[in-house]
Amino acid sequence: MLEAISVAIADFKKRKYSVSGDLSRYTVDIQRHANEIEVTFMADAGPNGPETGGGSVYGVDVHYSVATDPVKIIRVHFYR
Repeated sequence: MLEAISVAIADFKKRKYSVSGDLSRYTVDIQRHANEIEVTFMADAGPNGPETGGGSVYGVDVHYSVATDPVKIIRVHFYR
């Protein structure tokens, strides 16, 4: 499970979805299913609240589905 979460975090940071480059302004939700882990990164609301299209001034909201065997990202969705 930790390896699947690490894969999602590494991709999130690599693609620079967070304006600051880290997760300090994000809430991370993790859900386990039979053969996959869902990892959702939700940006904190900015000073003016959430923005249209998902995310905020801190970055975008992203949902990953990661297979557990073998560990790999199988889907990525952006909130709107």
